[in-house]
Amino acid sequence: MPKMQTPLIVWLEGRDEPVRATSDQRDLARMEAADLPEGAHTRARFVAWSVLARSGQYPGTWQQFNDRDCIEVESLIPVDDGAGDEQGLDPGQTSTSATG
Repeated sequence: MPKMQTPLIVWLEGRDEPVRATSDQRDLARMEAADLPEGAHTRARFVAWSVLARSGQYPGTWQQFNDRDCIEVESLIPVDDGAGDEQGLDPGQTSTSATG
């Protein structure tokens, strides 16, 4: 997986199962261009909204997503063995930064 991709698990209001998606550099650039308040949780939610909106999995606005529909965002951090090769995902490690 390219370094700028982050697998996400997004819990939305009214859904029994989470939505799985993968953010990429487009979502990070969109976040950097947005006028967001500081905070890792806000950035994680914005990146999740960006990827879901971009991929057609969420039809609403950022404000609707943040204020009403998004319950929680998890990003799964790739495990690195120290040699630079990712060894898969360790679901025991989560981050709300969405960028690892």
